Amino acid sequence: MTNKEINRISGRVFQGLLPPDWAFRSQEDQEDYGIDGEIEITTQDDKATGFVFKVQLKGTEHASYDESGQLVYDDASVERFSYYVRRLKVPVVFVVCDVLTKQCFWTRIQGQPQVEKALKNAADKGQQTFTLKIPRSRTFDGTEGCASAVVEAVASAMDTVALRSLTELSSEAVGKHLADDPEIAATEKKFRLFAGMASTEAITALLRAGDIDGALKKAQGLLESEVEEPPIRIQAGAMFVNAIGMGLRRAEVADAAMGAARYRLGVTDRMLRICRLPGCDRRLRFYVRAYARGSRLQVNARLMLALAVSESVQRRQGETLAGPITAIQRIQASARVTRDFRKIWALLQEALERKYYSLLPYIVDDWLEVSLPFLHALRLAEQTETAKSYAEILWKAVPLSIEVAKVMIDHDTALDMLKMIGLKVVGLSVNDVVEAEKFIVRFETELLGDKPIAGGAEIIRMMREILSGATKEAKQKPSMAEVRAYYEQQAAALGIDLDDPHDRIAEVVRIGLADLDPTRVARNCQHIHLRPGPHGVPAEMLGLPSAGFKSIICMKHGHSMQGLKLDDLYEHFSRRMPWTNDQICCETCPDRTPHPDGWNWSEEWAVEQEALYGKSHRVKDEGAE
Repeated sequence: MTNKEINRISGRVFQGLLPPDWAFRSQEDQEDYGIDGEIEITTQDDKATGFVFKVQLKGTEHASYDESGQLVYDDASVERFSYYVRRLKVPVVFVVCDVLTKQCFWTRIQGQPQVEKALKNAADKGQQTFTLKIPRSRTFDGTEGCASAVVEAVASAMDTVALRSLTELSSEAVGKHLADDPEIAATEKKFRLFAGMASTEAITALLRAGDIDGALKKAQGLLESEVEEPPIRIQAGAMFVNAIGMGLRRAEVADAAMGAARYRLGVTDRMLRICRLPGCDRRLRFYVRAYARGSRLQVNARLMLALAVSESVQRRQGETLAGPITAIQRIQASARVTRDFRKIWALLQEALERKYYSLLPYIVDDWLEVSLPFLHALRLAEQTETAKSYAEILWKAVPLSIEVAKVMIDHDTALDMLKMIGLKVVGLSVNDVVEAEKFIVRFETELLGDKPIAGGAEIIRMMREILSGATKEAKQKPSMAEVRAYYEQQAAALGIDLDDPHDRIAEVVRIGLADLDPTRVARNCQHIHLRPGPHGVPAEMLGLPSAGFKSIICMKHGHSMQGLKLDDLYEHFSRRMPWTNDQICCETCPDRTPHPDGWNWSEEWAVEQEALYGKSHRVKDEGAE
């Protein structure tokens, strides 16, 4: 076959394997170096999602395989692959089509260790081509499992591209600037972003006294005032956001974190308009730009975390209907977070170039806060190495902030600021005690090394106390109330309004929450066993099996019944009906054995009952044989 014929056949084979919701656009005539096409994943109603990656497709009629079944491709271009790895900002998937067997093999390029190692070795030796081995497990067969694997690989490539675009920040360079140019330090010391304003100090006093409503009223009044100066109004806006978060948490709102993030986004819009007013300090405008970017990042990070939690619980269930959709949505949210993450990094670089040093601790403190849910989501999505890379990027800005706080901010304000930053540094790896302790040691070295700050040792003590408390809390079994609150938060984060009486999904979730603790039914008899039955997407996405059908089984007499609402189900199960006169039921059963007073259903008890149920079934099956 000619090259044209091979290319034509491989194109038809590959496109024929694409899932229906993957839109392929040919780009052979575009300027992208060697790229054959672009794929965008669409929604079920054929709307674009913005999840895009490039494809380089190679066809061959002389495919070779090694003894383990891997496809061996020995004509990968060093020049083109170097371009993809170093310069192209969009993920690339390399596909080889065996036109004789009509099989396609795929691998991502950016961040794929074997690909990049082989490429580097070939480039170091001055070769023009290099050899790739693609495992048989990466056969592109158009199945849902294959599609999910490609999506995950593309998401990892996106993270690789994003991380490589971030350059270094140097705290030593900042220290040198401040030492060599006293005028800069003097100018910056005159600029106090959020210090010494009597009006806003009153809000702080109200918050410390626990008067959240009073603080909200005061902050909103200052934010909306047309006579106050922009710095006061902007600080009032930030404090209003903090007070909203405290109020939502105190009221135990289902998803206080996401609610606060959305409130912040709305307030940020007002702050942006204020900072554009004549006479507003240019550094204050710069700070609001960074705060606005952080607001967008936080909303998407919270959404990504909710989706990652959902994806995690679905993964434990095996293959679910909602699994692929959830994964795509989580990856889309991740892409939006990554974009804003890079933008904030660029703003830090710009602040250094403009010598707005006094802003750095404030921007870094906020950047850490809004990014922590993103790191947690990456770990839940089993992207541990990517999470570590982002944590390292965040850490690189911390020594910078410590240096500036020591030199340019008054002692008490600097101590408060460094305390806030330190507590968030613990969060960079709070679920890994060893890694978190390493971050604390690094923070301690920066804080108490050269030019130690008075009171710094107390900050380190607090950081270790927070880590110890988080570790103990993680080991404690949550109460039923805490479990229910978690599901309510997760439902709200996924956009399910549990207060909407007309939402069928919300209704199913409400039933699941009501039946989460079946003590009221199970306590009636020790022979009752409760099992989850068929369930749909709401139960899958939340990991809430009680949001579906459930079965009541009498392990003494063997009869059972299935239904959606536990109370209705038990009412029919336990009562004698005209058509069940010949059956024993709970209300007339001589073997009914209630649990003792004070007994409560538990997961451990349910596991024991399930084991007994399984054992009785095996005995029956063996008897039938």
